[in-house]
Amino acid sequence: MKQKTVMELADRKRVFICSPLRPRKGTPKEQKMELFRNMELASLACRYAVLHGCNPMAPHLLIPAFLDDTNPEERQIGIELGMDWLMDCDELWVIGDRISEGMQMEIDTALDSEIPVIRIGFVGDPIETLTSLVFDDEDDEDDDEEGLIYDGD
Repeated sequence: MKQKTVMELADRKRVFICSPLRPRKGTPKEQKMELFRNMELASLACRYAVLHGCNPMAPHLLIPAFLDDTNPEERQIGIELGMDWLMDCDELWVIGDRISEGMQMEIDTALDSEIPVIRIGFVGDPIETLTSLVFDDEDDEDDDEEGLIYDGD
């Protein structure tokens, strides 16, 4: 990635990365694996956004590092902090096909606040698709981004 000046970075579109964090039901091992995959998906979506000139906001990658998502009170504080981040964004990007309860709250808040909601779906596995887009042929700007499905501008 090329180095940018502070002014150039300030001009980047701020995009809120809306993707699942909490695992669905399953064994503790299955939940840990799903949590890891969900965090990997969010990280890849952030890298994708940066490579496309955006400034990604993904509170679900940071806030669980200091608040316990399994504690209802702390989870609510985390949701409120994330919503504050959302209010500073130009767009909300919905990553993938699964919409969790928390994601639906973010989508509804964005729509109520007239923040454009862009849905980014995938043909095939989303992690594999994003991994190939953000790590393979990074210097080739003519990639057609096969595997992505955009629903929005």
